[in-house]
Formats: sequence, structure tokens, C-alpha cells
Amino acid sequence: MNCVLPMTGENADGKEEVLSITTARDTARKFVTTQGLKPLGTKEGSVVESAFEISELWLNEATAFPASTHAPMAVSRMDWVLETMPGWHKTIEPLAAGLSSAISDLMDQAMNAQAGDPEQGQPPIEMITAMLRSFIGTMIATQLGQSIGTLAISVTGAHDVGLPLLDPARAIVIPENIENWAVDLEIAKSEVFIFHALREGAVARLFAH
Repeated sequence: MNCVLPMTGENADGKEEVLSITTARDTARKFVTTQGLKPLGTKEGSVVESAFEISELWLNEATAFPASTHAPMAVSRMDWVLETMPGWHKTIEPLAAGLSSAISDLMDQAMNAQAGDPEQGQPPIEMITAMLRSFIGTMIATQLGQSIGTLAISVTGAHDVGLPLLDPARAIVIPENIENWAVDLEIAKSEVFIFHALREGAVARLFAH
């Protein structure tokens, strides 16, 4: 039995979307907004650009992977959410699909067991299955959005979590979070940015190749 989820849609390929990327994105955006947003300024952009220029020189000599054709960039917390959301969705959707499939199988078994002896006034099994699948998809999407919103407040780049979230792979950093990360460190801010540029750039090269 393949029940259509009432609260799911279709993705760009026309396939059923078990995990709503819209729900996850909206939840993450609301969370980030409540935590406060610092717009990117020209100064932050210049600092990040300089850090990546220095880090790329070192990476060119120290790694076998060539630099990405996509220029590294500085992003806000909200931009990070929007940039990484497709990668999160691609990673987590199989979990939601697996849970939905398991629920469908269990309800199929229950329906077959009760076949021929329907209980008066009992809701149809198909309706219950559809409701459960919809609930699972919405629940996971909401939890995913909350988790992504929480990460957006603390991560310094796209690859802090060790997952290939960007396609194509490229280096992006969040200046606001890097500055918070460097609080109380007796290190020049320029050196802190170079460290994060090196780490982000290295992982981006790895995932790209």
C-alpha cells in the first residue's frame, strides 16, 4: 500500500517529497531570526578575502587536490542556512522515507489481519497510515530545521559538521561566528580567520575531488 502524504509535495524531479524542505527551511530561518542577525559588511568581506588568499597559497603547496573553481565567500548565518539546506535535505530524507515505509508496512499487516472483520465506526487503515506518515515527515522536518538553526549560530563554515553539504563543494565561512569563536583568545583576528579559511578550504577541496 502506497499512501500519498497529505502534507508532502513533489521535488524538482517530480518524485514524492517525504521530507518537506520548505518546513525545515522555514523552521531554521525562524530560529536564526530570533537569535539575531548581523549583516555582512565590507570590512568582514575584505578580511575573509584576504584570509582565503593566504590560505590558498599554502593549500596549493600542501595538498594534492586543486582549488575549487568556485570562489570562497563570506556568508551570514541566514545565508548559511539557505546554502546548506539542500545538502541537509538530501542527507536526512532517506531516514524519513525509511520510517514512513516502515509505518506503511506495519499498517498493511494490521489491515490484512483485520480483513473481513471491520469494526463498526473504526477509521479506515489507509487514513490512519496517511496521517502517521504525514506526521513523521513533518516531525522530522521540524526537528531538522531546529537543529540547522542551532548549528547556524555556532558553526564557522559549511564543513564544520564533516558532511558534503554543498554541491558543488566550495568554501564558505561565517565571519560573525568566527569572531565569537575567537573571543578571549589572545590571537590576532587576522590569524584566526586564516586558520578557519585553511580548514574550510582544505575540506572543500577534499569533498570536491
